[in-house]
Amino acid sequence: YRAVVELLRAKAELRAGVTPERATDLLLLTVGMDVYHVLVDGRGWSHEAWADWAASTIADQVFGRHTESPANDQE
Repeated sequence: YRAVVELLRAKAELRAGVTPERATDLLLLTVGMDVYHVLVDGRGWSHEAWADWAASTIADQVFGRHTESPANDQE
């Protein structure tokens, strides 16, 4: 995950106060398989809803760029 953070950092600065180590932790938490399985397999989210949420969360929490996340389409 640290290598992914470094690739992303080449395109955008981290949010103020977020270290590369913290960014790695946030990325692992957000896109890790455990969270994916809980939300998609356990809670009924579609893969697309999870991907939209994950991208929005990373943009906000890691890079400080607020994006609108589409409504969760669990139905």
